[in-house]
Amino acid sequence: MTTGIINIRKFIFYFLISFTLTSCNDLGEFKSSPQFPGDSNEFDLFLKEKARWVPPYDIEGIVILELKISEYGKIDSIRVINSLCQECDNEAIRIIGEVEKWIPARKFFINRPGSLLVAIPFGPGYIGIQND
Repeated sequence: MTTGIINIRKFIFYFLISFTLTSCNDLGEFKSSPQFPGDSNEFDLFLKEKARWVPPYDIEGIVILELKISEYGKIDSIRVINSLCQECDNEAIRIIGEVEKWIPARKFFINRPGSLLVAIPFGPGYIGIQND
């Protein structure tokens, strides 16, 4: 009888450990990363609407930023991971800084600080070069 209880305790222990180590998005997002408050189409539209700077020369590429988002959805810091040029970096930081509130990371339904990478494209059809 005692071995049956020990086996049940082991099963519960291993079940709880495996349950806490997995991110279970299908069952209600036990773990998630910070994200833009909208889908990818809304993010693309946001980038195009907020862009004000047009470079004096043709430039094409991607500026990648690392954002640290607080548990309240505010940007704590922005770091340039992939630089295109100083003007493009400044424009990408300015545009991302205009997002008022991000959706913070969550773990077990509790908001947590987190980080994410954001790619800002510069080129035809994106920021900086106007299509004719």
